[in-house]
Amino acid sequence: MIALHGLGFALALMTVVWLGSLLIRDASIIDIFWGLGFVALAWLYFWLTPGAATRAYLVLALVTLWGLRLALYILWRNWGQGEDYRYREMRERDPKNFPWKSLFTVFWLQAGLLWIIAMPLLQVEKSALPAELTWLDGLGVALFLIGVIWWSFFCFAAATPGSLWTLFSPVLMTLLLMKVSGVALLEKRLEEVKPGYREYVARTNAFFPWFPKRAVE
Repeated sequence: MIALHGLGFALALMTVVWLGSLLIRDASIIDIFWGLGFVALAWLYFWLTPGAATRAYLVLALVTLWGLRLALYILWRNWGQGEDYRYREMRERDPKNFPWKSLFTVFWLQAGLLWIIAMPLLQVEKSALPAELTWLDGLGVALFLIGVIWWSFFCFAAATPGSLWTLFSPVLMTLLLMKVSGVALLEKRLEEVKPGYREYVARTNAFFPWFPKRAVE
């Protein structure tokens, strides 16, 4: 039941953001509210599950820090740049139907994704056991500090009983970052506008530092 409240809340939040995007004719604001959506869900789950363990407070603080930092960074990066080219191209292809299409394919889609990916947060907030912090919580803090964010939150969830089902969350987030909305889109755009970037991508690992790959003859 709490999870369903979370889904309804995520859809309602993104509907409000969609209405704002119609007023300013800029669907890019969804990017700012992606991180804030996780913050809002974390606080909702915390409020709906009183008596949570210490890790619930810790995770709530870390999610809030991560979400606010991400939102402020994207706001700063996009300020004065106009609508992101992805949404601009969608708008130009079908200007008449873009408002409704954007609701379903951008705003509600991201609402559903953030609700699914936030399941470790729900697991942490609703679980009162174990009451004390464990080595998995320590690992979660360490991963958070080095920037492996969603695997960090899975570690906190994994410290609670019956939580391994939430493994899909960091896996999905990693796939999205690597193959769909993160690295893949950024690299595609940079290859178009920066000479030599394709060769740089071919010899450099996307996430994990390592020796450059040999150029293919």
